[in-house]
Amino acid sequence: MVLDDGNLRLEFVDTSAELLRMHATYAPGSPLAPRHYHPVQEERFQVEDGALWFEVEGAARTLEAGSSLIVPAGAVHRARNASGESQAVVIWEVRPAGRTVEFFQALFALTRHGRPGPLGIAPIAREFRQEWVLASPPGAVQTCLFGILAPIARLRAARG
Repeated sequence: MVLDDGNLRLEFVDTSAELLRMHATYAPGSPLAPRHYHPVQEERFQVEDGALWFEVEGAARTLEAGSSLIVPAGAVHRARNASGESQAVVIWEVRPAGRTVEFFQALFALTRHGRPGPLGIAPIAREFRQEWVLASPPGAVQTCLFGILAPIARLRAARG
């Protein structure tokens, strides 16, 4: 399976329960992901071509081709293509896989209509909170906010 929103292309290579392995291609100038963390999942990034900029727990670094990085479960991070001119190609692994494939399917479906605001992201953030959590606002605020916004978003989507 392949997902592509024009900024990020994910080709799912291994989708077992223990491991999700993807070939990820970040377009030049692709947007910066929000600061987030994965409560129980570790991620490993191996840059094959180009460069990927990371921020992990507040420390920034750029990985060039041949470099790798492990992001432990619970570590706040974000990433983007380090170049505005060339693509970055990465082998991206997630352990355990959890429902990460379903998370990406939901996220890519949402981003087909542009960058989602809080109302758009609320159902996804609520449903996939074992896989993906925004670093801010605090967890209790997210629980309340997304708990209120998710049903509103679903009703709005159902009405077309």
